[in-house]
Formats: sequence, C-alpha cells, structure tokens
Amino acid sequence: MVYAFLTPISGTLIIQFTDDDAENEAVEELVKLHPNAVVLNYGSFKLDLLLFRFYGTLFIVGHGSNEGIMDESGLVTWDTINQISINSPARFVGYVSCYSFEAAQLAKTSSFKQIVGLKGEVEAILAARIMSVYASGAMMELNNFHRNSILVQERYVEIQSIDEYNTLAICINSIDGYSTNALCPPPPPPSPSCYDVNHWKNIAQNRLPSAESNQDDYVQRGLAISGSYADLYLSNPDDFFWTGMAAHVSTLSVVSRETAIQVKLGGFSNILAIIAAIAIITALVFLIFAVTLLIAAIIAAIVVITVYIIVSLILGGWGINGAANNLFNFMTDVNEGIYDHAAWAHFAYNYGGYDCVDELVTASNTKGYLYFKNHFWYLEYGSSVTGVKQFFISEQREFAQDIYDNYDRDLISAIEGQIEVSFGDQNGRDTTHKWNDDMPNGDLFDGQDRTDWSNNFLVPTFKNYAWKTSDTADYMNEFIQNGKAAGGNY
Repeated sequence: MVYAFLTPISGTLIIQFTDDDAENEAVEELVKLHPNAVVLNYGSFKLDLLLFRFYGTLFIVGHGSNEGIMDESGLVTWDTINQISINSPARFVGYVSCYSFEAAQLAKTSSFKQIVGLKGEVEAILAARIMSVYASGAMMELNNFHRNSILVQERYVEIQSIDEYNTLAICINSIDGYSTNALCPPPPPPSPSCYDVNHWKNIAQNRLPSAESNQDDYVQRGLAISGSYADLYLSNPDDFFWTGMAAHVSTLSVVSRETAIQVKLGGFSNILAIIAAIAIITALVFLIFAVTLLIAAIIAAIVVITVYIIVSLILGGWGINGAANNLFNFMTDVNEGIYDHAAWAHFAYNYGGYDCVDELVTASNTKGYLYFKNHFWYLEYGSSVTGVKQFFISEQREFAQDIYDNYDRDLISAIEGQIEVSFGDQNGRDTTHKWNDDMPNGDLFDGQDRTDWSNNFLVPTFKNYAWKTSDTADYMNEFIQNGKAAGGNY
C-alpha cells in the first residue's frame, strides 16, 4: 500500500485553480492535446498525494496577475507557485497563466528543469496551445512569441494532435520571414533601425556643454547632466524611475572647488589660521631673543613653508589645491562616468523599447552593458522598482567600483560624513538620507555597501514619497531650467 503511493507516474499533470470558464477552456484544450492527462484542483488532498509522483509534464492553469494566481479563497503568490514547480519532479513546467513569464524566469534560476511562463495577457485556448508546443520540445525558444502567437492563431483555429505541434512551432519561430511554409502568416513589417551604441551616446553627450580642463566648465556640465536626467524622467515617469533619482543625486554631486576644499580639509580657513599663528609666534620668539626683524621674518617664513609641506603630505595632496582637486575630480568622474555609461541606453529605450536595448547590447558585445538587458526587461515587462534595484546592483558593484578604485580610500572615507541624498520636500515630508545615519558601519568605498544604501533606503523613499508626484515634477522642471542655463541642449 505504501509502495503504491510512492510509485513514480510518467505522464501529464494539470493543476487547475478555479472552475472559471476561461480556465475550463484552457484545461479542455490541454486534455485534447494530452489525452492521458490527469486534472487536479489546487489545494485538493489528491493533489497533495500525487504531485510529487508525476515526473513528466506539469501544467499550472489559472488567472494570473503580476502578484500571482487567484484561487477560490484568494491570491496564491508566485513565490508559492514557484516552490511547487521547483520541488515537483516534473521535467517541464508550463504556466498557462497571464503575467507568468517573470515568475517562471525567477523559478528557473533555482532549478535545472524547464519552467516557462507567458508575457502579458494571452487568450486561454491560445495559451494552452502555445504551452503545449513548448512542452513538446518543438520550440526551444519563444522570442517575441506573444506577438507571433497572435499572428498565428487565426490560421490555427484547431490543433487536433501532437503531429501539428511542429508546424505551429515553425510559424511562431519563423514569423520574421525565414519560413516558406504557405500556411504561416506573412511576417510583420520590419521595425525601424535602432542604429548603434555610438549613435545614442552622441545624443546623450550632445545635450551637454563642452568642457576642457576648467573646473567651472565641469560644474556647468554637472548641472546639464542633472537636467538631462530630469528631461528623461518627465518623458516617461512610469519607466524612468532611475533617471528621476539620478537627477537629484547628480545635482547634489555638483561641487564647486571651494566646497571640495571645505569637505576635504574641514574648512581651509582653519588651516590658514593655524599656519598664520605659527608664523606670528615664531617671529615673536626670535624678536624676544633680539634677532632683527628681517631675520625673524625669514625664519618664520621657513617654518611656515615647512609646516605647509608637512600638512600637504599628510593630507595626500600638495596643499589645499591638491586636496580640493582630488576630491573635485573624484566627484566629477563618478557623475560624468555614470552618465556616459548609462544615459544612452535610456534614450535608446525611449526610441524602441526593450527590443532596441537588447539588440544594441548584443551587437556591442560589451560586458559592462550586459546588465542593461535585465534592467530594461523589468521596465517593459515587470516592475520598474525591481529593475532599478537590479540596475544599482550592477552599476555600483561593477561599473562605479572601477572609478572608486582609481582614488585613494582615505580621500573617499573623508567625505562619508558629508554624503547625503535628498529628493526634496514632498508634501511637507523631508526625504533626506545621510550616509552616516543609514549606514553607520558602512564603507563608502565598498560597492555592496553603496548598493545596500541605494536599494534599502533611497529607492523605497523615492518610490513611496517622490515617484510621480507634483513636487517631483516641479523639481525636475527646475533641474531642466538650471541645466539649460548651464548650456544644456534639451
């Protein structure tokens, strides 16, 4: 008896969540295509007994949303459903459910089996047919399958047997014009060219005023960068969550040379006052011992120069100018570097969506751009907030870290107490975050710590209090005006 309950079952198992008309249609279609399939209701005792015995194909059928699938008692989250998929012995799991693609992708990362979902909304019978095609092994990749499926469904109103899987797969895989099968619908017209990465980089850079080696020029460029981010945000607030944050952060990172001096030296006036006091005391001492005024002045000057050189060496730069220049260059490199690295992809996305970014990143074959695919996929098909968090992980730990590594750790540590980000006053709420308050044990030099600060503090604050608010729109317009005044072209 016990052995009977443990015996593996080869075949197809279908889990149905509700007795809804659309779900019934999808299940009927699956049973027609898989005549020996077993259909069980989610949450049933029988399912609990049999689920872990089926090692063939598992179809999960239900009304999906971005959060999960509805059953008779409420929402079953994708996390719960993914655990069923991962722990099941089934070799193929198909989510016959709308908005299941992202959940399936996450489940695949924790499993060696094939777990497949659907993008967006898909008609019930079509969803069953497409997932059956995938389960058959005839179609190894579903690039643009949702668009292609819509084109195919009018020609394939009825799929009666497994023999027709391959024909349908040919059409869906070859909709861009590679198939000569007369039954397949004609391919859609080609989309406009996405150009290349340099095209979009030029667009991003042409928005900024030129700069030579003059620090004031780079201050103006920093203001223009903030305005460019703000302009991108206002063009698409739903997707360009990151550029809204970046507009604020970029403005705060624009430091003048005088500000750099204050941060690095804790107030250069104090340093000058100390050196002046040393000079006066030295001169008085020598005058007391009846040395002539001229000799006392010369000796005082020698002492001052010596002290100045020692202070300069201790601070890691040749004097106040050197220390200020180092900090200014660091802040500028971070601000300009991230803009040059990431802004172009947002312009390309605004032009042609995720497909455009995917095409450009693939063609460029540049390792530093690969994480853009993940970020922009979430913008188009998933959650903007999740996309931004994924972006920060790669941006701070990989790209920005190379900039930090070019500078002295002591220089960066010296400014930790000055680092703060604010998204302005939002309906009376102060949105300021200070590094030392949020990350008392954090190391600004460490990419993971910077990522944690961004994703655990800055992103939630912007999402909850500043994203798509009228106050933020006002700030963005102000950034744009300041950027234009600084020479920005947008």
